[in-house]
Amino acid sequence: GSLTALPGSPIAINFTGPTALLTDPLERYLFVADQGSGNLDGFSIGGAATGPSGSGSGSGSGNAGSVGSLNLLPSAPFATKTAPTALAVDSVGRYVFVAGQATPGSLQSFFLAGVNGTLTLIKSYSIAPGAATSIVLTK
Repeated sequence: GSLTALPGSPIAINFTGPTALLTDPLERYLFVADQGSGNLDGFSIGGAATGPSGSGSGSGSGNAGSVGSLNLLPSAPFATKTAPTALAVDSVGRYVFVAGQATPGSLQSFFLAGVNGTLTLIKSYSIAPGAATSIVLTK
């Protein structure tokens, strides 16, 4: 097969050090950890499913836009404590975790609002000495 650029590509965002990508389990949102800015950028994924029964096929349910297109969330960017380097999401898509690599390192937990992709900080944890470079979630 061949790849075809979607309308609006490339994305008009100036990343200054993207280090990780993360989609929620229903593939409605894409988050980008940007070490240079210290933020998470968030995008809705066009045509993505909005519920557990959705197929993500873009058949009318889900986010606006061409299937697979990325639209910057109005509430983005989301500030992090230190240079974000790793991202994880729980299996249900309610919580996003961010590891920060700057010293001292940090781990932050955010609530993910499924209706609009907004991240709300729950708690920040300092990790000392050293820096957090990865996150592993288990059931």
